Amino acid sequence: RNIVNIPQEYYNTAFSVNAYWITMDGTRVEGASKTFSIENNCIKEEVWVDAVNGTDACYYGTAANPYKTLEYAISNACKSEEDTVIHLASDLTVTKDYALNNVNGRTITVDGYKNESENYKITKNDGNHAFSVTGSGTVKFSNIEVEQRAFGAIIKVDSATTVNIENAVLTGAAADQYALINTMAAGALTVLNLKNVKAVINTTSAQPRWNTSAAIIRTGNDTAADAKNVEINLEGCNFDTSGATNRSGITIMKYTTATVNAVDTVIAAKDIFPINDNSADSVVNKTRCSLSVADWSDVIAIIGKTKYTSMASLISAINGTTIDITVDLLQDTVITSTGGVANELRPQADLTVDGNMHTLTYNCANNAIRTYTKRVFNFNSLIINHNGSGAALQIGESSTVNLNDVTVNAVNPPAGDKYKYGIINIVAANSAEVNLNLKNVTGVMRDASAGTADPAFIRTGNDGEEKTVRLTLDNCNIDTSGAVGRYGILVMNKTTCTVRLENGTEITTKDRLPIYSKSGDKTTVLKNSYKGSAADGRVGMIGNASYATFDALVTAVNASTGDITVEILNDAAFTAEKSLKPGGNITIDGNGHTLTSSSNNHALKLEKADITYSFKNTVFEHHNRGSIAQIYRASTVNFENCVINAVKPDSRYNYALINFTAAGSAVPKLTLNLTNVDVNMADTQNGLDGYSAFIRTGNQGEVKR
Repeated sequence: RNIVNIPQEYYNTAFSVNAYWITMDGTRVEGASKTFSIENNCIKEEVWVDAVNGTDACYYGTAANPYKTLEYAISNACKSEEDTVIHLASDLTVTKDYALNNVNGRTITVDGYKNESENYKITKNDGNHAFSVTGSGTVKFSNIEVEQRAFGAIIKVDSATTVNIENAVLTGAAADQYALINTMAAGALTVLNLKNVKAVINTTSAQPRWNTSAAIIRTGNDTAADAKNVEINLEGCNFDTSGATNRSGITIMKYTTATVNAVDTVIAAKDIFPINDNSADSVVNKTRCSLSVADWSDVIAIIGKTKYTSMASLISAINGTTIDITVDLLQDTVITSTGGVANELRPQADLTVDGNMHTLTYNCANNAIRTYTKRVFNFNSLIINHNGSGAALQIGESSTVNLNDVTVNAVNPPAGDKYKYGIINIVAANSAEVNLNLKNVTGVMRDASAGTADPAFIRTGNDGEEKTVRLTLDNCNIDTSGAVGRYGILVMNKTTCTVRLENGTEITTKDRLPIYSKSGDKTTVLKNSYKGSAADGRVGMIGNASYATFDALVTAVNASTGDITVEILNDAAFTAEKSLKPGGNITIDGNGHTLTSSSNNHALKLEKADITYSFKNTVFEHHNRGSIAQIYRASTVNFENCVINAVKPDSRYNYALINFTAAGSAVPKLTLNLTNVDVNMADTQNGLDGYSAFIRTGNQGEVKR
C-alpha cells in the first residue's frame, strides 16, 4: 500500500549522496559529494561557496568542502536538472558578469545567510552587470548584501521569468549608476517579487549613464521595440535615492505595460518622482506606502507629473477634472482655511487621494474635508489631525467613500470650542444613498466638553434628513473613550442604515453606546468578530441607561415593560443564579465580551413564557454544575455568534448546559435556534443520571414539544 500525506517534519528534509565507482581492479574511486534538501515536495541540490577555504573541483561544493568561486557554482547550477541553492560561506569580491541561464526551468537561489544578525556580501568592483538572468525558470536572491560599484545593474533580466528577492540589501555606488534591477526582456512578461529589501543608490552624479531614466528598478529601454510586460510586487521594502541626483525608486518606461503592487514600502527620492511613470498602460497600487522627494520642499502633492505647491491650487485642479485621477501627497501639510467652499471636493470623476503616510493637519474653524459630488472618493494611507469644531470628513452628496489605512485624530478641539457633531458626518439628504467603507481605520476622539445634539465619531447627518446609508467597518478601531457624551456610531431618525462590523473591529466609548440608532427597525447592525466597550467600566446599557454591575443590569431587565436590547460593554462575572423575567422580548448582545458564571447551580434562568430570549456575540464561561440556560417556560431561545466554554466545573456538569425543564398540563413548546455557536465541554466525571448532554429536554416523564 502507498502511504501518503506524511507531515514533512516526520522524515528527513536533507540528505547527502556520495558518488563513487569501482575500477576493473576493484579500486574504489570517490566521485562528487552532493547535498540535497526537500521542500514543497521538490528535491533541491545545495552547494556552498567559500572564497577563502574553497576549491573549484567536481567533487567539491558541500558545506564541508565548498567551491571557491561563484562562477563555478553558477555554472553547475545552470546545468542541474534540480532546483539549486547556492549558499555563500564567505564574503565575495567579484569582477565578472555572472549569467544565470536557467535553461531547465528550475529555481536557482543565491543565499547569503550567515547568522541571525548578518548576511554575507558580494561586492562587484568593475565590469557591467553583476547577474544577468535568462531562461524560463525562477531566480531567487535571499539573505544577502550586494554592492555594485560598476555602472551596470545588480540584476539584469533578459527573459520571461520570475525573480524573487528577500531579506536583501542592494547598494549602487557607481557615479553613473542607472539601475539596480533592469528588466530588458522585450515582448515578454517579467515578474519581480521583492520582500524586505533595502535598496540604495547614493551617488550624487547628475547624469546616469546613457539617459536620465535611472532608478532602483527600471523597465528597460525607451523604444517601441523594447515593449514588454512587467509585474513588480514590493512588500516591506525601503528604496532610498534621496542622496542620488536624478534617480527614481521605480522608472516605468514608455512602452512598458506595468503593474506595481507595493505594500508597507518606503520610496524616497532626491529631486525626481519616486515612481517615475512614463507609460500610458501602467497601474500602480499602493497600500500603506510612503513617498517623498527631499528637494521638493514646496511641493505638497502631485497629480500624475504635475506638481502643486498649495492646497488651493490642488483643490482647484481636483474640482476641474473630468477624468479619474489620483492625488499623491508628498509631505505633511497644515491647512488653515476657514472652511466653506475652499475645502469642498467637487470632481466630475472618481478621486483617489493617497496620503503616502503623510499627515494633513486641519486648523480650520469648522469642517476639514467635504465631498460634494456623486462620485467615488478613495482616501488611502493618510493621517488626518482635525482641530476644527466640525467634521474631519463631511459627505454632502450621494456617493461611495472608501477610507483604507487611514488614521483620524480628533484630540485637539478649538480653544473655547468643541467637536460639535460628527468627526465623519454624512449630511447628504433628499433621499441620498451613501456607501461609507472603512478598512484598517483608526479613529481617536478626545474632548472634555459635551458635543451638540447627539455627537458621535460617525454620524449620519441630522434628524429629519431622508437617506440610505450602508456603513462597513473592517478591522477598525474607533476610540472615543476620552470624549464626553459621544457615541461611536449614531444613526439619525430618518436614516435607513445597514452597519457591518467585521474582522476584529472595536469601538470604545466613554459614557455612551458604541452604536446607537434613533431610526428603530430602519437600522440593521451585523456583527462579525466585533467588540464594543465602555472605558468607564460599566457592565452594560439598555438604551441610554447605564448599569455599573451585572446585578443592576438584571434588575433593570426584570423591571422592563416592553421589548429591550441589553448591550454588554465589559466582561462580567457573577456568583449567583440570575433569573431573567423581562416584560417583553429580550436581546442580550455581548459585543464580544465574556460572561463568567460561578454560582452553585444554574447561570441564567429563563422564566418568562411566550417571549423570545436572544443571546448574541457573547462568550460564556460556565463553572457551575447546572445549566448556562435553564428554560422554565415555553418560549423561543436563540444563540447567535456565541462561544460556550464549559471546561471548569465546580464539581461536575450534572445534566446539561441548555436544559428545557418546562412541564405542565398544557404541553409547553420550546423553539431553540443556535447559529454559529462554538461549544467546548470537558468533564472527567459522568453526569448524574446517565443522560447528561449539551442540550437536554428536561426530565423523564415531562411531556413537551
